[in-house]
Amino acid sequence: MQGVIKKQHILPRKSIERFYDGNRGDVSVVRLKEGKSFFAKADNKCFVARRKWDEQIEREASTIETAFQKLVTCICNGLKSFDESQLLIIEQFYCLLSQRSLAKDHVFDGINAVTDIHPSGYAVETKEKLERQGIFFGDDSQLDRAVRGLAQRLAISQANRVELRWGLIRSAIDTEFLVSDCYHRIKLVPVSPSIYLQRDRGSANLTKEKVAFLNTKIMSSASSFVFCRSLDKIEFLSNRSYTSA
Repeated sequence: MQGVIKKQHILPRKSIERFYDGNRGDVSVVRLKEGKSFFAKADNKCFVARRKWDEQIEREASTIETAFQKLVTCICNGLKSFDESQLLIIEQFYCLLSQRSLAKDHVFDGINAVTDIHPSGYAVETKEKLERQGIFFGDDSQLDRAVRGLAQRLAISQANRVELRWGLIRSAIDTEFLVSDCYHRIKLVPVSPSIYLQRDRGSANLTKEKVAFLNTKIMSSASSFVFCRSLDKIEFLSNRSYTSA
């Protein structure tokens, strides 16, 4: 039987890999507190959370992730506009991404309200099997995952009830975009080093100055780190700069 997924990606592995440097096979990450950069692959601990949402939504959401990655391939191959079904895929993916971003650093502050069930009396394998079926014992760690999984389901269901508008923004020649670690703070979805999806806006080709403005905004939205393909192609409004590790 397939085991539980303990290392859960906030931004899917495939999305991170699209930002890989072709020579190194990794991305450049900048930790904001230290202002230091390092190279990392998609399985680096900075890109994953340890079981922050339940196993059912982790597996159910794979359908959305797969549909989104297929759409991204079309975008990278020249797709410039979206039909209603494609807009829904983008909106659902953004809902998933933003809720996982919120869950990453969340700590459940509650008490075990289920007093007649003793989780310690069950083997780990049994508890995980039941969790895959949507059965929770009530200890804080499981309640945390259940609540965050429910938040993802609700957000995805609400995607069908909003007016959908997503535009493509592309960077100027010889400039690229940063990616924040807090996707819920900014209505953007990374596609590639030179392409973003932007909610509630039309498509546009950005000037170098506008790329610098957006990268500054992305940097401000981040909590712990940002990443990109190459720091050498990142522009900011200020004189701020980082050099590759």
